[in-house]
Amino acid sequence: MKKNTIDDLGRVNIPKELLEKLGYRKGFKFEFDLEAQELNLIMVEETNYKSVRLLDELNRITMPIELRRQAGFETGDIIKFKINGVKLVLSKVS
Repeated sequence: MKKNTIDDLGRVNIPKELLEKLGYRKGFKFEFDLEAQELNLIMVEETNYKSVRLLDELNRITMPIELRRQAGFETGDIIKFKINGVKLVLSKVS
């Protein structure tokens, strides 16, 4: 299984199979929410929230630096994913 790590630009690759389970479609954006050292990504179509990101063509998403710092995520950290309802939850592997 490929390990997903945070690169030096704060990007992490989201596995395609998880995006498919969430019903991701091109044009959707993700809002970030920090909860208990985990980053929650919630798909939205329209928003005024400032921490919104699009996936790039390689299924990578750039995590906002302020949320990475609050969550304790650093370059090279291994990230695990889980689905919680309509959220994609990112947490650091210890």
